[in-house]
Amino acid sequence: MILYFVVGEPDKVEWIRYIFPHFFYFAAFCLVIGVPLMVVVGWLHFTRQQYKSEMDVTWQNNPYYFKLIGHQKIMFTMFLEMMEELKQTNKFSKKKIERYDKMIAEIKFLLDGGVLK
Repeated sequence: MILYFVVGEPDKVEWIRYIFPHFFYFAAFCLVIGVPLMVVVGWLHFTRQQYKSEMDVTWQNNPYYFKLIGHQKIMFTMFLEMMEELKQTNKFSKKKIERYDKMIAEIKFLLDGGVLK
C-alpha cells in the first residue's frame, strides 16, 4: 500500500500505476506472486547462510555445547557394556535376547557416527 499510494513523488512511482491501474490488481499480484516469492527467498537465505550463522552464534554463546556429544558417547558406551553383560547372563527369553541384540546393534551404529531415523 505504501508503494502504491504514498512513496515519494508521483512521477517516481507512476510506472506502478501504469502497470496496475487499480489497487486491487496490485494487491492480487502481491498476494499471488509476491508472498510465495518472499517465502522461497527467505527459505533459501536461511538454508544457505542464516542457519550456519545461527549455529555459530549458538556455539559462541555456549562453547561447551559440543561436549554434549562426548558425554553421550561415554554414556552409550557404558550402556552398551551393561547390555552385553546382561545378555551374557542367559536369564532371558529368546525374544528378549533378540531385542537386546537389536538395541546393541543400534547403539554400536550410533557410536560409529550413525543417525537413527
